[in-house]
Amino acid sequence: MRSSQRANLQAIRPLGVRGVPTGRAHEQGERVEVSVVVPARDEELTIGPLTEALGRELTAQLAERGWQGGYEIVIVDDGSRDGTWGEIERAGERDRSVCGVRHPRGLGKAAALATGIRLARGDRIVLMDADLQDDPTELPRFLNELERFDVVCGWKRERKDPLGKRVASRIFNAVCRRVFGLELHDMNCGFKALRREAAEAVYPYLKGELHRYVPVFASAAGFTVTELAVRHHPRRHGRSKYGLARWLAGACDLVTVLLLTRYRERPAHAFGSVAVVAAALAGLAALPLALVAGTRTALAAVPVAMVVPAALLSAGFVAELVVHGRGGGASTRHARHDASGRLDADLVDPAAANVPALAVADDGTQNIAEAKGA
Repeated sequence: MRSSQRANLQAIRPLGVRGVPTGRAHEQGERVEVSVVVPARDEELTIGPLTEALGRELTAQLAERGWQGGYEIVIVDDGSRDGTWGEIERAGERDRSVCGVRHPRGLGKAAALATGIRLARGDRIVLMDADLQDDPTELPRFLNELERFDVVCGWKRERKDPLGKRVASRIFNAVCRRVFGLELHDMNCGFKALRREAAEAVYPYLKGELHRYVPVFASAAGFTVTELAVRHHPRRHGRSKYGLARWLAGACDLVTVLLLTRYRERPAHAFGSVAVVAAALAGLAALPLALVAGTRTALAAVPVAMVVPAALLSAGFVAELVVHGRGGGASTRHARHDASGRLDADLVDPAAANVPALAVADDGTQNIAEAKGA
């Protein structure tokens, strides 16, 4: 075989993920009422207690509400280096509704959530962390709110985290409320519940660190969003995966989300606004320069100062051409409800998400595979 052919084969060969999802919820033909998606990394001490508590709560809710279907707990091991995967396997042996899947390496929380949503079959999808800081007994309240809203976000009103993390969260959420107009106090809370069509609408954007903006994407797609104050417990095992670098990344992602939502179909407005501000600042800087170095020097500096605004305007116009040249508008909007309340699947492009892809084998079993990147 020639080297070029061998390279192409290596590029397209999928990386298998150990562990085939099993369980009662994944048996052919059974309806799933609720799917709980849990991303986990190095959480071997919490998987057992969490799955047991979730199993008790979900079993009680199915009986109380008279739902005919079952439930499933989808745990995504995002490249753990401890015994997390072994605990997931043991949990699956105890409860056939526990479904485990493993990333070959740490792909991030957003990718783990995307994998879980792709596997989940429930009409209602609950997202929660694996660290036992989220309380499974809050599930009934989330399910009640889903009767009226499409997305329910948890609000850790009395947060049991270090002071620095609490302060950073308050600042982040205050900025998000101001920028996006969503009156949510805890945008990045990991405890959320979504109707299936809302989860499918935000799925393509679950990459990088964009998972904390799920409510923004859902609202931009036309879904109703609310929040629910929840109990929050101190972390008893492991350590937090979040630090200063992640908060800085979240701040940078805010610009990305603005471009994907508010300015998705009019990017020239975003770039043009920044260009005007840059030009104004350049003009203000020219005044003291003229007083210090003379009018001639200030005038000579103007063309140089206008380079940045001109570049921004050019980028905005190019972005407009790209958006409209690709048929921007309804064909590229986020998924929305149609008149019957069902999801218009044609408006969702799952391939746009840089996450592991779901494959269904001939025998009906499901597995996850990630295309090897360049």
